Amino acid sequence: MFFKTLFAFLWNHQVSEIWFCYATAITALTLLGVCKSQAATKTWDAGGGDQLWSTANNWSTDGVPASGDTIVFGTSFASGTAIQLNGNRTANDLSITSATNFSLNGNILTLSSGDIVRTATFWNNHDQQCA
Repeated sequence: MFFKTLFAFLWNHQVSEIWFCYATAITALTLLGVCKSQAATKTWDAGGGDQLWSTANNWSTDGVPASGDTIVFGTSFASGTAIQLNGNRTANDLSITSATNFSLNGNILTLSSGDIVRTATFWNNHDQQCA
C-alpha cells in the first residue's frame, strides 16, 4: 500500500509539474508576443480618396500608423495636399522625402523620438511636440 501511494503521489506530482511548466511557457510566449510589437514604416500614399490621417487606405500598408511607427511622406500625392490629422497623433519619427508642398492640419502630431528627417523643404505652421 505504501508503494502504491508513493507511486500515485510521484506520478501526480510529476504530471502537475509538467503541466505547470507547460502553462508557464505558453503564458510567457503569449506575453512576449503581446509586449513586443514591431514598429512599422507607414508611407502616405493618398489611396483612400480623402485627406484624413485616420483613413487606413491613405497609407502604404492600408493601416493607420501606430504610435511607434515611422511616418514617411514621399512623392505619391499631389502638391498642395492638406492632410487632416483629425485628432492628436503620435508617431516615433517623421521622414519627408518629397519636394511636393503639403501641410499637416489640425491637432498635434507628437514624435516620441523627436526625429524629423527631411530631404526636402518642410514648412510647419502648426504646433509640434517632440517628446
